[in-house]
Amino acid sequence: MNNMDDIMGQIAVIKQRMNQLQEELKKTKVNGSDDDKIITVIVSGSGQVIDYEFDLKKIEIFDQEKLIKSLIEATNRGLTAARELEAKKKKEIVGTVDIPNIPGLF
Repeated sequence: MNNMDDIMGQIAVIKQRMNQLQEELKKTKVNGSDDDKIITVIVSGSGQVIDYEFDLKKIEIFDQEKLIKSLIEATNRGLTAARELEAKKKKEIVGTVDIPNIPGLF
């Protein structure tokens, strides 16, 4: 078997594992909160916002502008956590395989 066949075989295995990872990420949950812990966002590992949790006692003391800022902050942190999880999991799958950077491959 030549080197190209080896690479193509590795790519096929990696693509299969990446597809499995996408399904796993849909079921995985990460979260992010604002600095004041007023709002927590729950995000799937694939980056979909699932839910928000609010600390109602803390919300009463903040104005609308602060609440919006907290919501954005929590959402961005949750989405960042999801992206970081996905990148980590993909790196675990690909490992040290020397595959050329082909856009859209994974």
